[in-house]
Amino acid sequence: MSNDSSTFKEIYDRNYGLLVFYLRKMKVAEDKIPDFIQETFIRLYNNLHKVPDQNQKSFLITTARNLVVDSYRKDARRKTDLVGEDLPAHNSEMWQSDPQRDLEVNLLGTLIDKIAKEKGCESFGLFYRDGLSMQAIADKLGKPIGTIASQISRTRQKFRNEMRTSLEAIREDSYE
Repeated sequence: MSNDSSTFKEIYDRNYGLLVFYLRKMKVAEDKIPDFIQETFIRLYNNLHKVPDQNQKSFLITTARNLVVDSYRKDARRKTDLVGEDLPAHNSEMWQSDPQRDLEVNLLGTLIDKIAKEKGCESFGLFYRDGLSMQAIADKLGKPIGTIASQISRTRQKFRNEMRTSLEAIREDSYE
């Protein structure tokens, strides 16, 4: 166990700063960061025997992301439970139809579907369209999680470029 503890301490020391940076990038409140980091490392520790060394960083990032998303969802549910059916009047504007926004949202959905059909980009669609975790995608496609993370990262850049071009074209058309 002493060897496991020293190994885990090395993993902790090596990845602590990365998790702090990642959680700040996700706009997590400073007072909540230690709780997310603690829970993330507890989950790694409990699954250390299942996670290969080369996948530990991906596991930590994915776990931290999932914990934050779950927390936001839980908070959102709590807020809607408190509000009930009495939504403030200013929120009704949010639901009004905006043809420009509707066009842009449809374009983005179409673009995600188009890119997800390209060779090596299926994981992008599963992650952004279907909301699967990287681990679930890796399991589904039978590929290492690192490969999935790389594919999503490369495809994300391609998506950004195509999205920028498409949105600029739509906006130019709407101003003419």
